[in-house]
This record gives sequence, structure tokens and C-alpha cells, in this order.
Amino acid sequence: MNGGAPAWGIPVEFCNWGRPVSLSQKIAYVDLSSGKTRTESISSDLRKRFLGGRGLDIYLLLDQLKAGVDALAPENTVIVSAGMLAGMLSTASGRTNITSKSPLTGFLGGSNVGGFFAPEMRRAGFDHLVITGKAKNPSLVLLHGGKVRIHDASAVWGQTIPDAQEILRKELEDDNIQTLCIGPAGENRVRFASVATRHQAASGRTGMGAVFGSKNLKAVIARGDAGIRLSKPVEALAYDKEITHSIATSEFGRKMQKLGASAIGADTEDLFSEETIGMDGCFGCQLHCRRRYVIKTGPYAGTYAQGPGYAEHSAWTNIFGENRTDLVLVANYLANSLGLDSLETASLIGWAMRLNAEKVLKDEEMSATGLKDVDPDGLMNFMGMIARREGLGDVLADGGAGAAAKIGRGSALHLREIKGLADIFDHLSVTPWQALGVATAARGSDHHRFLPSCDPCRLPDGALKELVGKTVPAVADALAARGCDYSTAPWLVLWSELLG
Repeated sequence: MNGGAPAWGIPVEFCNWGRPVSLSQKIAYVDLSSGKTRTESISSDLRKRFLGGRGLDIYLLLDQLKAGVDALAPENTVIVSAGMLAGMLSTASGRTNITSKSPLTGFLGGSNVGGFFAPEMRRAGFDHLVITGKAKNPSLVLLHGGKVRIHDASAVWGQTIPDAQEILRKELEDDNIQTLCIGPAGENRVRFASVATRHQAASGRTGMGAVFGSKNLKAVIARGDAGIRLSKPVEALAYDKEITHSIATSEFGRKMQKLGASAIGADTEDLFSEETIGMDGCFGCQLHCRRRYVIKTGPYAGTYAQGPGYAEHSAWTNIFGENRTDLVLVANYLANSLGLDSLETASLIGWAMRLNAEKVLKDEEMSATGLKDVDPDGLMNFMGMIARREGLGDVLADGGAGAAAKIGRGSALHLREIKGLADIFDHLSVTPWQALGVATAARGSDHHRFLPSCDPCRLPDGALKELVGKTVPAVADALAARGCDYSTAPWLVLWSELLG
């Protein structure tokens, strides 16, 4: 940045991004209550035991967290991390992990998001950011050059995620900052609020956005200009070229490049061709599976957004029907802008509609939302009510179990949850490995924490035999039956869990 500090008065030494700094990877500790920060180097022992990313996150969380802490209390800890390969040549190495105690389930929470934040965070000098306490006022955490700053965020509090990020880029006079940000849902502690980066890449599951909001933390900003040294760059480049070629030329890879993440498990038809204007990708990834689209009709006509993923597509299709792809895109945009987990939101709205149909929820309770049948305007209004915690939206903002406890009247009998997380999958009998995986996954029904790649990629029987061992019979038969034979499912789930 040139020309001194911006209007907010962020110190000039922080804003001067231009001079590269030699950095070693560290952990930054931030106490928002006291405003104190400190840094520690990551020991080789910790690296060997937990590698990095989610593994080291969970160690740090258990080290910091006291038993019985309320997930929305200042004593809870939230950790933002990059994996060991982030920012390097490795393909698809741009993922950011966020870990905390979940305000939705009460158990281990965490979510993962693509984009460019993790590489920028590492180039800013940090592999992990450990945040505790609660700021008195809306705040930002800024990372650069091995330094950590806490700064006032009043100017962006209340803003949607896209608007807040645009304001931050303008105020810092830098389009290259990378931001993790919450929306109104996180600020209002909706228990399934998300954290997002860039154009609607959302870390949605288990309510990490609510933890941010409970700490008055609007965003984390990273700007890096340091390099990351490789000990064997020639070998690393050769290996990465081999992996890249395998991914990009596979049938699955070509399909993702053409149709985006919403194509997983679908046919070859591009349901969003009229709205699509191109594809986008995350750091170091060749798939470019993030659809770029412009909403064509209605009150949001002209709005640019990205997505949806295949699970989000399925979730909103369950409400709108197969032929309303325009509404699926609008719902995807609004959920990500407000900072709501699309999957939990769609599930809860569908649940409320079912309760109304079964006369568990009275007509007057539903009419206050503006929702009539599958009325698009009413559904969009309902999403805003959830994010702002208004009326029935305030009830649903506590998640399925919390809402059922408030509503009573046998409403819990109509819930579909696994470990407190909405069951987002349909027709799992046709994918037995996935069915068992989500039923036993550590954080509940979730495609990011558990999805055996051998299932959607449809590996040939020879490859499956190699994975599960020669002692497991009928792998080819299981492939042919697709849902009738579960004999290989436990072995594939075990293999995938150990791999991940």
C-alpha cells in the first residue's frame, strides 16, 4: 500500500505490504478480551505428531479448551489454520480449516473452505491462528509480515459478506488481501452460521461463524509477501506435474471442469448453462470447479455469485423442485451473503414446511414468515428472518434440536439429523459406502468431513480390490449392484478414514 494509513487509522507499518520478509512458520495467539497477542514457533515434535491443518488444530483446541465451556462463551477457542502444503506447488493445497467447539452440536466443530486465504496466511508468517476471548467492540484480526494486529471493525459490522469484503479492500487500498468474514447470521450467533472468503466460498458446517460472532470478530485479514522455501523444488515440481495430469485428464476431473462441483453424482446435463459465465478455481487447483454465474431474473437480476456445490444444489432442489434452477442460484447467493450454512438452512426450512403440513406448526406461525407453499419471495424473506433472529427465524436459528425443544408438540420426530447436524443426503442406499461414512463421521452428516472418493469416482473393481484387500469378496458384484451389496462398505470407510 502507498500513501500512509487508510481512513481507519491502521498503523502505517502494518499497511506497508511491499517489503518481503523471511519468515518461519508460527502459531499466532490472540486474546480478544485483553487485546494481547503472541507468537510461537511450531516445534518439530508437533509437526511429526499432528502434521498440520486439522490435526494440529484439534491438538491446540484440546490444549486450550476447558471441559464444559459453552461454545458461544468467550472461553471457547476458534482456530484458523493452513495445511503443511498450503502455498506450495502441491495441487489443491489452498484449503483453510476452521476448528472450534460447535455451537450447533456441542461437540467437536470445524469446517473447511477453499480459495486463497491459507496460502496468504502462510506467506504472512503463520500456519495457525488461535483466537480466544471476546472483544468489547466489533473487531478485525490482521496478519502480515509475522505481525498480528487487532483493529476496530465497526465500519463493516452488519454488512453482508460480499459487501464487507469489498469495503475492506477499498479501505486498505489493496485488492490482494485475503479475508475470512462473517455476515449478519454470524453476528447474531445463528448456530449454523458460516465463515466465507472471496466470492462466496463458505466454511459452513457446525457454526464456526457463530463462534466468530460471539467474539465480536467480523473478519481475519491476511496479506503475505514472504516466500515458502522447498528443500527439493525440482522433485516437487515433477511430482506435482504427474498428479496434476492424473487429475485433469481423468473422467471425473473433466466433468468437474465442465460442470463444476454441482456435477458430482449428477448426469452430464448442465442445468445452469443459461446463467453460467465461466468457471473459477482455488489456489493450486486445476479443476476450476467453482461455477461463476449471474442471476438473470427477479429482484436479484444482475447479481454475480459463485457455486453451488452438489450438496447445496441438492438441498435447495428438495425445496424448489428440479425445474427451478433460477431459485436454487438465488438461494445459494443469499445464504452465502448472509453467512448461513446452505445445507442446514434448507433442511430447517423444509422441516418447518413439513411441520406446518402436519399441523404441528400453526398457520399463523408460518404466515408471519411470508411463506406460502413454495413461494420464492417468502422463502427468501424467511432466510433473512433466520439470519436476523426474527420471529420463527429466531427459533430455527438455534438449529434443529434447539428449535424442536422450543416448539415441542412432537416436532423432533420429523427431524433428520446425525449428531446434531442436518442429514443432507437422499437415497443413500445407492451409495452404500457414503451412507455408512456419514452415519459414522466424527461431526455428523457431512460431505466434507467424510466422502470416500472411491464412491463418486466409481473406481474399477481392480482398484477397489487393491484398496480393501484380497480377503474382501464380491467387489465387482458390489460395483454392479450399486446399493444391493454392502459387503465392501466397512473396509472402504475404514480405508478412507485412515487416509484422511
